Amino acid sequence: MSSFPPSRPEDAIVRVFCVDDHAIFLEGLRAFFGLMAAKGEKIAFAGSAQDSQTGFSQISLVRPDILLLDVWLSRRPGFTGLDLLRKLRRHHIDIPVLAYSGSLLSETQLLDFLALDLDGFLLKDGNPQNILAAVLEVMAGNSFFCPEIEPLFQRLRAKLAKDVDGFADLPFHLLSQQERTVLQSVLQGVPRKDIAESLNITRSSIDTYRRRILQKLGIQDFAELDIPQTLKQLSTP
Repeated sequence: MSSFPPSRPEDAIVRVFCVDDHAIFLEGLRAFFGLMAAKGEKIAFAGSAQDSQTGFSQISLVRPDILLLDVWLSRRPGFTGLDLLRKLRRHHIDIPVLAYSGSLLSETQLLDFLALDLDGFLLKDGNPQNILAAVLEVMAGNSFFCPEIEPLFQRLRAKLAKDVDGFADLPFHLLSQQERTVLQSVLQGVPRKDIAESLNITRSSIDTYRRRILQKLGIQDFAELDIPQTLKQLSTP
């Protein structure tokens, strides 16, 4: 994934963006970061959104340094915090992300987030100072997981490392040249209509190719793929 935002000086102010469906919580964060800035912390509240669609467009526009993301942004499929993170990664927006929730995540939920390069997790009812500590820790290049979920994080991180070792076992050799081209375009974020026009096929054919590729690779979603490694694999003759 490309660098997002661009490289920044170590002493630059950290610009935090938050996506949460509760306006009161967002205002609380704005006030908290404002107070911390007044006390000399190099941090600023860069903006907020209350839904995934607005969040995506604003993040693309504002280009903050880090994202605070509510896991349960919405219960509707396609609009959850996880869905927003998937969309960011599909568009190569490699912003550090701290997720939070009012309750602990299950193993499956945390694994889904970790597969998308989640940098940390906090409980929503925790100490506000933990939010600041987490943001600064992640911006220093580390991860930050609250004590309640740290053991699960360590176990799943080891599992993910093992899965990455087995990346080469994915059957890319089963894909036709056309399927490889479609997959490469999808992972690069090329719109469906543009892929169809470049290959001189219909949009519905692109959907057929997508389903066939998922079936051949034995995955449920393209977000399961490591984008840089997959693109490198596809560029290999």
